Amino acid sequence: MTQRKNVFFADINVHGTAIEIAEAKYGLSIVRAIDVMPGETLDPVLLAYAVENDYVMLTGNFKDFPKIAEQWIAEGKTHGGLLIISKKHIKNPVLIAEWLALYEDEDLTNREEWI
Repeated sequence: MTQRKNVFFADINVHGTAIEIAEAKYGLSIVRAIDVMPGETLDPVLLAYAVENDYVMLTGNFKDFPKIAEQWIAEGKTHGGLLIISKKHIKNPVLIAEWLALYEDEDLTNREEWI
């Protein structure tokens, strides 16, 4: 049985070039929040959308999303995973794309991973 490939849901904090590289070079599936929701959408709503669509949340918002995901789990909810790009790497699109490729086949349920 083959495991399902992750689909990533990138918020506005993720560099567009990283998404382009990840899709072109690694064939990853990435949905950009800006393409499906208004730009001012609140972070908890973004996480809920990712969960509803079985996406892995991808963000550069390292200040708010860990707390939101922690609260989500404390409420007994499950999410598909949270990938957080640290301030140190947020402007390195090649590294971000490579990192995403490594997580394409990982079960990230309720996990929080940092780069």
